[in-house]
Amino acid sequence: MVTATPKQLTASAWTLVIYDYLLTFETEVTTIWPSPWSIGLPLFYLNRYFPLIDQALLIYFDRSTDSAGTCEGIYTTAIWMGFVGSAACRIIIYLHTCALWGRSRTIVFLLGGFLLALFSVWVIFGVLQSANMTYLGVFDQPLATTPGCRKGSRVAYWQLIYSAALTMEAVTVGCMVVRGLQHVQQSRDSWVLTLYWNGILHCVVLTLLGIINIVMMSVPAMRRNFSTETPRNFNDTEESGVTSSRGVLTSIEEYPRHELQTSGKGLWGSSGRHSPP
Repeated sequence: MVTATPKQLTASAWTLVIYDYLLTFETEVTTIWPSPWSIGLPLFYLNRYFPLIDQALLIYFDRSTDSAGTCEGIYTTAIWMGFVGSAACRIIIYLHTCALWGRSRTIVFLLGGFLLALFSVWVIFGVLQSANMTYLGVFDQPLATTPGCRKGSRVAYWQLIYSAALTMEAVTVGCMVVRGLQHVQQSRDSWVLTLYWNGILHCVVLTLLGIINIVMMSVPAMRRNFSTETPRNFNDTEESGVTSSRGVLTSIEEYPRHELQTSGKGLWGSSGRHSPP
């Protein structure tokens, strides 16, 4: 039920997140820590720190000698932490896009509806996936050929979860591209280009990873190895934990100070200086 490849992916993903965290910690201290309270602060921290925790849990899961019940608790906690971190990532993108459109009612309700539908799909199929999982400890029969907890699933719903996220990202990319073309024609300021580049790049990479995930799940040989893996292994660990956090930090650094002082609002519509989304 477990192969070495998913374990290696989990370890490499966590290593990447740790490495990026160390590279960007100083920027976080200087840009995020002085920020006044806004809805973006908890979202940023959930998106930035949950991957560190849930990936550590998955690494422990892959090497644990605990009972099946403990293995289930570890894996379930990691999955739902992954969903929470991914949800924070999508809300950041949503707020980013709405801000770029000047909080247009059409965009707010259109993307808000897609976001609500996405979260509903995640919760429903996440619960169904959890209910269909089975777990074995390292000493349970049949004995494992590799160390660590083992898991299996009678039915895998990850393709549906990926497809829902892919639809949301495709719509968001479209909204950002349309607005970006309008703004870039009016202004070539570096911060304008940075805002759109960060947002569009983030969504495009998420979209490509979503397509890769769906294709992988459609290939029988690959589906056997990966159908029980949490989506954070292939999608949101690197992308949400790294690209989204970097995008927020870079956007805040690039946003002109005089714009903040003139408007009295941060980039994401919160009062004060250096407010994240």
